[in-house]
Amino acid sequence: MAFKLKEFQEQAVDELLTAARNEEPSIVLKSCTGSGKTIILTRFASECMAQDRDAVTIWFTPGQGELELQSKEKMERYVHGCTTKTLDDVMTEGFAAGDACFINWERLNKKSNTAMRESERLNLIDHISTAQDAGIRFLVIIDEG
Repeated sequence: MAFKLKEFQEQAVDELLTAARNEEPSIVLKSCTGSGKTIILTRFASECMAQDRDAVTIWFTPGQGELELQSKEKMERYVHGCTTKTLDDVMTEGFAAGDACFINWERLNKKSNTAMRESERLNLIDHISTAQDAGIRFLVIIDEG
C-alpha cells in the first residue's frame, strides 16, 4: 500500500493480519488516543481486501458526529482506487466486492431507521444476504466499540 506508517503502526497491522489469517472470530485493537487507530485499521482493511478480492469491509462508527464520514474520507485519502460507500449508498446500490462501507451505528438503531425495517424495499439484512449469496465475504470493523 502507498502510505507510510510508523513502525509501531506497521507492527499493529501485521498482528491484525496474522489474527485474521488464523481466522480469529474477533480481533481487538487497543491503542491510546492519537496513535492512529483509524490509519491502522484503514491499512488493515485495504490489505484484507487486496488478499481477498471477494471481500467487503463494513466499518461501524458510534455517535452522532459523522465519524463514519471522517473514517470514509481517510480511506479515500490513503487507499487509492477503493470504492467507499455510506449507508445510503448501500441501500440504493447494495454491496459489491471491494467496497468499503461506512455506517453510523446509531443511525441503524434509531426508531425512524428504515435500513433495518421490513418493507417492500430491500433492507440492510437483505443486501447482506444477497451479497453473501453472490460469494462476497465481510470484514466488520466496529470502531470505538
